[in-house]
Amino acid sequence: MARSKSVRPIDDGAGPQTDDFFTLAIGGMCTLLNNSGTVLYPGDMLEWCFYNQKAYSSTASRNASRGNSNPRRITVKIATGASERVIGRALSFAKPGETFDLLLKSC
Repeated sequence: MARSKSVRPIDDGAGPQTDDFFTLAIGGMCTLLNNSGTVLYPGDMLEWCFYNQKAYSSTASRNASRGNSNPRRITVKIATGASERVIGRALSFAKPGETFDLLLKSC
């Protein structure tokens, strides 16, 4: 799992102009924001998916169209049995908009 707020210019092929700052976790516990729109309970297996503003908002903006050039946001949701995108198991309870602890699945 990687997280970065930095937006860097496109690489010119000669190497990066500046250092990249990000956080990387390969396994263990991490704290995430429940941006799924559903309540998460301890023990729920979670998977990643792309955030769909129309699914989580009744007043979706026009910027959520396929043609926008913004980076796509990632969200979590309760995993299905056959999902290949499982990232781990929730360790704490969280309503939408609250943080929760996740035990990352090592791959």
